[in-house]
Amino acid sequence: MDTKELLLAIEAHCRAASLSEVAFGKKAVNNTYWVQRLRTGNVTLSTCARAKRYLEANPIAEKEAEQAAVTAVLNATAAS
Repeated sequence: MDTKELLLAIEAHCRAASLSEVAFGKKAVNNTYWVQRLRTGNVTLSTCARAKRYLEANPIAEKEAEQAAVTAVLNATAAS
């Protein structure tokens, strides 16, 4: 999973869980600025691994995740 895919997964998780990206960063890697730094590429591989483990350990309902992922892809395509 590259950083773009990780970011899309985080955005989908946050939408489905009604969680802000700041709250996600605090819960997943104990850093409120982490998602913002992920966007700029200023993160370490170890924090990316921690975020992936958090996503795996805290799954959202399958239907909500699917809907959020579709929305994220559509938004990313529209922004391009």
